[in-house]
Amino acid sequence: MHCTETGWRCPACQNVTEKVPQLYRCFCSKAIEPQWNRQDVPHTCGEMCGKTRDKPDCVHRCTLLCHPGPCPPCVAQVNRQCGCGATSKVVKCGGDKPLLCDALCGKELNCSVHKCTRKCHIGECGNCEEIVIQGIKNLKKLACHCGKESRKIACDLTSVGVTYFSCGGICEKHLICGNHQCTLVCHTGPCGECELSPDKVTHCPCGKTELTADQARNSCLDTIPNCPLICGKKLACGQPRRRVRRVTAVNLAGVSKKGSASYRSEPDNPHHCKEECHNGKCPPCPLSTLVKCRCGNMDREIPCIELTTRADDARCEKKCTKKRACGKHRCNQLCCIDVDHVCPMVCNHMLTCGQHRCDEPCHRGHCRPCWRTSFDELYCECGASVLYPPVPCGTRRPSCSKPCSRPHPCEHPPIHNCHSEPTCPLCTVLTQKYCYGKHEVH
Repeated sequence: MHCTETGWRCPACQNVTEKVPQLYRCFCSKAIEPQWNRQDVPHTCGEMCGKTRDKPDCVHRCTLLCHPGPCPPCVAQVNRQCGCGATSKVVKCGGDKPLLCDALCGKELNCSVHKCTRKCHIGECGNCEEIVIQGIKNLKKLACHCGKESRKIACDLTSVGVTYFSCGGICEKHLICGNHQCTLVCHTGPCGECELSPDKVTHCPCGKTELTADQARNSCLDTIPNCPLICGKKLACGQPRRRVRRVTAVNLAGVSKKGSASYRSEPDNPHHCKEECHNGKCPPCPLSTLVKCRCGNMDREIPCIELTTRADDARCEKKCTKKRACGKHRCNQLCCIDVDHVCPMVCNHMLTCGQHRCDEPCHRGHCRPCWRTSFDELYCECGASVLYPPVPCGTRRPSCSKPCSRPHPCEHPPIHNCHSEPTCPLCTVLTQKYCYGKHEVH
């Protein structure tokens, strides 16, 4: 037996089994250490196979004599129904052709409301695709939470009781203040209070100076007073870059507050805004950020205004010179970060059988022996000697002690044995011949 990734493969019939065999049994597993019989196939017991087939709806056992390989399709005659169950017909049990009629399926779908309208078919009918009225009376569309988008849904189990959904866009509903719109993603429930209301804003836009009584605001539309200090907010640029967990969000004034958790790439030594305290977003950074390629071979200065998340995946033009796992080919990938350099090529070397090539991925060492096996008897050139199956691919013809039976160019009987070489050896019998001038006989 030969070990494979999925089990143990028989060198004769190539059948793969998950369990390692502990006893020598015949192919049908009835006899232990079956005796060799010239009239039977090798490794068989000569009894009826009796195995059950893998086909789930076949209850008949194999009636052939013990044999290698899978059992042939069942030939018993059975009464089978078509895919929709409307008609029946007597067919072979092992037949692969599906029995179908011309009627509509009519089976109940998963919604338990509608019936399948496909033509008679084999297998599941699938989910119901009918567009139904759900949630909103006399409408076939469902509105999102913010009321801007709508969609059609299919009548299946997942849509039962669904009336609203999130469209993924910005809500943009008017807040309680009546002046600003909600900046959250389409959501359920109320939108909340305005982040610019006088009760919530207690500091200047940069957050360093607390507002005084003289700077009190009466409405969310009033401008937030600036302080004379430098803004100093952290920007998204700087070097070197690393991946950190960020649990902040930004309100309408640009002031940080607690929010949802997310992962983003932030610098260890970030740049800071050098403008005076201001409202809104900080202007673009005029500096540059040192970006390292993913393999660590290249460092490049990129203007911060051009810096995007793609800079985290910057690649250089250096080719990897390491050898692949096969030990024969080099990687040659640009900016390679692979640890195991797996070779994608096929081995394709000629196997020892001389007839087939190795179809495994390029590998180290010698190729495995050819796994193909013949179940035909292998005779010598004259047919006197024979090798009984299974015969591994590449096996030479059996040796034979009888004289060669091939036709020869001379009249002398052959003195060499039967052989498998394409040409016979030269005749070694001494004969009398004239010289070139035909004067003497030698």
